[in-house]
Amino acid sequence: MFLDFVKLLTLQTSLLSSLIEYEPTITNVNIIMIGMNSIIPGYESLNWFSNQNNNQYATNDDEKCINFKISQALQWNTVLFQNFGLDNLVIYYNQQHYTKQEIIDIVQTQEQNFKVKKLKLRLYFGEPKQNVSIKKLFEQYLYLSKQDIPFSGSFEAFNFDYADQLFQNFLKWRISNQTQSYYKIPHPKIKEYKNEFLERGPPPLFNDYLIYLYSDYDIKSLQYHEFFKNFQQQHLLNITSVVIGYTDLTSSIFWGIWRYSLPFVRFYSAKLPGYFSYNYEPLDAGKYLDYLNKNSKNYQANQRLVNYQLQDKSQLEKTWHKRHCENRDKIPKLLMEWFLYEIQDYDKIIDLYLQEEKYQKLTGFGLAVIDKYDNQTFGQPFFYGMNKANNSSPMRVLMMAQPQGPASRKQTLYLMSKGFMVMGISSYRSFPVFNKFENDTDWTMQCLDRTYFELMKNFAGFFHNVRNPNQELKNIVIPRINFAHSDMMLDYTKAHMKDHEDLNLTAKNKYDIAFSMLGNKTWHENTKNWTFGQEVYDKLVQAGKYKILLIGRDLPERWVGKVDHVPQLNQSEFFKTLAVTNILFIPSVSDASPRILTQALCLETAVIVNKYIVGGWKYINEQTGSFIDQSDEIFGLIDDIRDRREKGILQPRKWFSEFAKYSHQRFQIMIELMWFKYGYDFDINGLEKIYDKYII
Repeated sequence: MFLDFVKLLTLQTSLLSSLIEYEPTITNVNIIMIGMNSIIPGYESLNWFSNQNNNQYATNDDEKCINFKISQALQWNTVLFQNFGLDNLVIYYNQQHYTKQEIIDIVQTQEQNFKVKKLKLRLYFGEPKQNVSIKKLFEQYLYLSKQDIPFSGSFEAFNFDYADQLFQNFLKWRISNQTQSYYKIPHPKIKEYKNEFLERGPPPLFNDYLIYLYSDYDIKSLQYHEFFKNFQQQHLLNITSVVIGYTDLTSSIFWGIWRYSLPFVRFYSAKLPGYFSYNYEPLDAGKYLDYLNKNSKNYQANQRLVNYQLQDKSQLEKTWHKRHCENRDKIPKLLMEWFLYEIQDYDKIIDLYLQEEKYQKLTGFGLAVIDKYDNQTFGQPFFYGMNKANNSSPMRVLMMAQPQGPASRKQTLYLMSKGFMVMGISSYRSFPVFNKFENDTDWTMQCLDRTYFELMKNFAGFFHNVRNPNQELKNIVIPRINFAHSDMMLDYTKAHMKDHEDLNLTAKNKYDIAFSMLGNKTWHENTKNWTFGQEVYDKLVQAGKYKILLIGRDLPERWVGKVDHVPQLNQSEFFKTLAVTNILFIPSVSDASPRILTQALCLETAVIVNKYIVGGWKYINEQTGSFIDQSDEIFGLIDDIRDRREKGILQPRKWFSEFAKYSHQRFQIMIELMWFKYGYDFDINGLEKIYDKYII
């Protein structure tokens, strides 16, 4: 194959170009000068004759030699030439006779002649590897050159006059009818894409592409020409949004930017602009159709249209006037659906849906960590969207819960290439809001950089917990809703309290206040605001009249004997402890989704929460607890909560049960709206092709 020929050479960087330029109207033509220690060895006794219009060669296998028709016998100043495709001319010269500077000066005089024809000259130098003779190079060329129109031969010398004649003949040969016929596009609807273009970016947006990479000097590539020509004619003739393309990598192999065997097939998806995957299907039309059906949204849409056209239209014809002539200004739901494509904040839209009984009766969606998928390990912060009706079948909905480093981003792009719809959800510190303190002290938050915000533009939506999205999320211009994982703790808490149903949740008689601080590291101190937590607890200890509990973190020596301590508990034991505690103290600021807060509310435990917390602010009211700003406020807040509990005003469980009644349905409606909006499929519940939505 062609790569084997190039491996016989050592090539240097182009001297007339510093970059792999790409201009749509310009073609790069490569002149590859191969310096030989001698042109003669192996051919001293041969008499070569040639004319430039009829270059023919004969190979005598018995004698293991090659006979050329060349105009002069080989001399020390003779140069030999041979083409590789339309855009590559290899010239062999005696480097004992010609200097590189002489060659550069000669080739530079030809630049204008090529430029007039919208061609750009690129000059390369190289030499054969050790023990590689001119004879071996020509034998390899004859093996590769199966066409009947090679541009090959010799010139007596490489000087200004002969070089001018050589290049003029080469230009004429490139545009001759015979040459153009051989190198013509295999099918009018198959598009050519220069590799210089693909190296700079993807093909035009909105289409899906199958682009096969080949070389005219690779025998196997000829099969791909014929296969894709037939595939285009038989299966894609009327589908303009799925494009077959081809790219000749002969030049790229000379440049050194492609070092692999050929052919290959790349798939570029319209849903993942800028990225591609390799397809390794054999040349089987059925397998390629299956591949497109699983990976090409444009092909799937065309198939749905075909199926729709085959349906009975009689019922549709009876009601067409109702569907097309309704006044949306008088029908709130139609108006709402029209506005869905114009707005960012979906909170009130979801509220309108939930006024209808059928949406209230949805099974709802939940979250589950993606441990493994397709033999890859993920784990947090990768979450599946999970249908509560069938927890064994997670959906192709990825919920991203924190900023990502380079390796994690690659995993997200991989899942996107597999058809996952990606949405963000606030679950880690202030994510997705930038916070300088967090950026200075937390590597994960440092990943919230400009390139990650660019990646987030491909997210279908975002579940956030900020107070003012128009200000705090102004750089995230995708659909969003105020919603967090902490909104879905009602069923979760009930499930873990099944073994403690005999507990009296109103008897808060064991602890006046508890503080959960898991871990002793600086990161835990920063996220849980250990500094402020200690300040408050020091005042409570000094007062000496409260039953105080610290969960998890090692007890400071000054609190020993004054504050009760339990190590980190399993979930059920933790809930059992919360159930007998009057108040849970949460001094955190960097917490976008404080699940411990809503778990406490489910257990009738009130909360005192830092006034500046990122995400738990929306749960705090007179029925649930209080905000704290200064440590001196703690005594009045404890007394106020006791007073509200005695008067029946404080009812945390009742309030949160009402608040979270349709939280899973709310989650489901938002996901489904985005699924439809971005055309992932007709039905996320699998009424069409279930493998598009669920991991099976």
